[in-house]
Amino acid sequence: RRAEGAGGGGGGVRQLYRHDSGVRVIEIPRSFGPPLGGARALMLDDSSNIHSVHFPADADASASGGSEGGGDSKGSSGRLDAALTDSYWDVIGAAASLVPPRAAAPVRVGVMGLAGGTCAHVALEAARERHAAVEVVGWELDEVVVEAALLHMGLGELADEGCLTTVVGDALEEPQSTEVGALDVVCVDLFADSALLPQLAEEGAWRAMSARLVPGSGVMVANLSDERDKFHARAMRAVARGVPAGYALYAKDLGLVADCVSANVIVVAAPEDSPLDFGAWARALPQAFDSGGRTLTREEIGDGWLRIQ
Repeated sequence: RRAEGAGGGGGGVRQLYRHDSGVRVIEIPRSFGPPLGGARALMLDDSSNIHSVHFPADADASASGGSEGGGDSKGSSGRLDAALTDSYWDVIGAAASLVPPRAAAPVRVGVMGLAGGTCAHVALEAARERHAAVEVVGWELDEVVVEAALLHMGLGELADEGCLTTVVGDALEEPQSTEVGALDVVCVDLFADSALLPQLAEEGAWRAMSARLVPGSGVMVANLSDERDKFHARAMRAVARGVPAGYALYAKDLGLVADCVSANVIVVAAPEDSPLDFGAWARALPQAFDSGGRTLTREEIGDGWLRIQ
């Protein structure tokens, strides 16, 4: 996304964090209106490109100077509503809803590409709607990004609650026995310079991430949106070869990235006999998305997944 006027602090935008590397966090006033009014945004350079967003509980008051009235807000109708962003992040993050409800043991969700924690916030709150307990583990290569997110994007509060573990390291490396343990759901959102990481066209990357899943039941959900048609196709083939034997693949082009020329494809990998609940996944999402001038309802997102393997 691009926040007009968000580049330097004009128009009431407040800079909360800046590092010499270019990583920064800004706070956008509520007066900007939807979809970004009241949000904090993580940026990785001096462009106006937003890498992650977070709507803190006190965003309306702090971003608008403490005023009480006026307009709807993301943070005003429950923790899940506060976490939702009306974008593809919601679809990726809510993937824990695919897993059957747990009455006791926590459902464990891994976020590959933590960044500012947008998917992590959605994952936690969506899973809380369906499961008794939730643990989120997020991988991020850049320790500066992790510091900014812990301080200003709400991840510090999640870590203090004991429901978030951050791993500064490469999500595409084979897991070690000393790491965080097996995961019920892995959410993959790995981009650099608005494109999929080159490693995602290699089956070894998907094999490494699959190795983090609970054997025989773990589910992986990946964002494979990319403007490069050939690379997109290579990434799809790499997923098919890299997931465990006996896994089925489902895919759907959601069209939630307006400037994505080729596809906004989400892929789900799960065991053949896994009782995936696409309806529960959809119910954890906003009622509708504004997608390139048309409205896409959450029911449409929940229906029509194509099995490709």
